[in-house]
Amino acid sequence: MEMGRWAARMVALVALCAAVGFVAANLRHAVAPKGAATKPTAARTPHRSSSPKPHSASPSHSASPSPAPTQTPFAGTIAPIDDPLRATMIASGSWKPGDPLKIEALRLLTVSFWGFDARAHTGQIVVNADAADAALQVFRALYAARYPIEHMRLVDAYGADENAIMRANDTCGYNGRWVYSAPGVWSEHAYGHAIDINPLQNPYVWDHHVAPPEGKRYLDRSLQVLGMIHSDDAAVKAFRAVGWVWGGYWSKSKDYMHFSPTGK
Repeated sequence: MEMGRWAARMVALVALCAAVGFVAANLRHAVAPKGAATKPTAARTPHRSSSPKPHSASPSHSASPSPAPTQTPFAGTIAPIDDPLRATMIASGSWKPGDPLKIEALRLLTVSFWGFDARAHTGQIVVNADAADAALQVFRALYAARYPIEHMRLVDAYGADENAIMRANDTCGYNGRWVYSAPGVWSEHAYGHAIDINPLQNPYVWDHHVAPPEGKRYLDRSLQVLGMIHSDDAAVKAFRAVGWVWGGYWSKSKDYMHFSPTGK
């Protein structure tokens, strides 16, 4: 009898446990988030931001091959001739004992200029100390006007050879030499009172001679050529503002490259 009761109780207890398990399972199913059972448990790939990452620009055939130059402020300095430059000038012959000016009377200008490539460059030129401030003002004005200058190296880079300087289209100042067409007569360049701008596009013309000879193609002054000086253009105005005269206004010969305070 007791065994029967005990068996009956065990059956009832098993049934009760099964019922509790069933109810618990259903409750878990009811409160679990939708789709929770289907989510993977493996490690995920880290989340990537939707913002694009910067990348290196690659060449493009549609891009401009030469971007517009950035405006760089003008820079200009005036300095005495130091010992290394003195030695260079003596070695090249741009200054010699017996020249009309002592080296101590000269100044080195280092200035910004706009090249034929429409970019800012730095050049150097030597002038008389009493003309240095005026020359600096001129190059500041030319830079502001973006007036093109092809080269501005010291004449010593060409052995102070006037023909080589002109052929190289070098804008230059002091050179202890004679007048190109009058040997024995000191040029204004020998006094540091002359500056030549783009000699190739602005040749010196006298008695049917042209220097440099390669400048003959620019004798037609109506041409609109890069680096060519025209009456009353930005170059002429810049020099006129400091009292310098353009050789293109001379009546007999024409020195289209040449500017000087004496008009010679």
